[in-house]
Amino acid sequence: MSTYPIIYNNKSLWTSSQLIGLIRLLLIEQADKSQFDKTLLPLLLDDINKSFELNIDRLIKDDDKGLPTLLEEIYGRLSLNSYYENNEFAHNVWRIIASKYDKKKASKIVSDISVNKKTLVIDLVSQIIWLVQGVNIFDVDTNVSLKNFEGEWISSYIEFEPQFDINFNMTDLTPVRDEIKLKVDRKEEELYCRFIIQAHDYRLQKSGELDLVDGIMQLTNGIIRIKRPDKEMDIPIIKLDDSEFLTYIFKTKIRFKKITTR
Repeated sequence: MSTYPIIYNNKSLWTSSQLIGLIRLLLIEQADKSQFDKTLLPLLLDDINKSFELNIDRLIKDDDKGLPTLLEEIYGRLSLNSYYENNEFAHNVWRIIASKYDKKKASKIVSDISVNKKTLVIDLVSQIIWLVQGVNIFDVDTNVSLKNFEGEWISSYIEFEPQFDINFNMTDLTPVRDEIKLKVDRKEEELYCRFIIQAHDYRLQKSGELDLVDGIMQLTNGIIRIKRPDKEMDIPIIKLDDSEFLTYIFKTKIRFKKITTR
């Protein structure tokens, strides 16, 4: 499943196009109901035709409280029920969109409303609120130690297709995206990690391991900083225990299970 970004202030949160589409409709319907700010609805309706991504920078100003207020109102309603699944919501959205676009386009947009678990939707709304507030977009575990990482891990769950910072079209390699390994070894007083996939070299007709990210690990307030010669990368520790590690990397959530210890 393809993923697209929700962008604000040079930071991105990646999720499925279906969830982004639903968030747009939730915002449009809530903006129509809101008595707080009447300037957002035209912007949200215009944004339908922009792209699959949701660029919050186009919808919010530094001193503007309209969008954060809408998001808080949506979160409150979602806490009670999955109201986006009922016919009243679909009818309201159709009416609003049809006021700007033709009825056929409005019907097509409404017909694409995806059915998602409420937990996924409410978690995403929470993350967007945190993104706008400028805080960590993940609820991280701060009561962990780097020593828990030593050993070898393998992915047991990948939410969306991972996006690697490699243009494989410019190489002879075909990546295997459904399994990612994490190897963590101690080198003197530091821990060194490698995120690895299998890749097939169709020119040489052989497969082997390909390092995607590697470097020295540092830990600060539930965030792993991977220090590399060319750049640094931060990844959140959403959950960590002796057998499981849940994080967000390669623009998706990935759960790893430990298979060996050092």
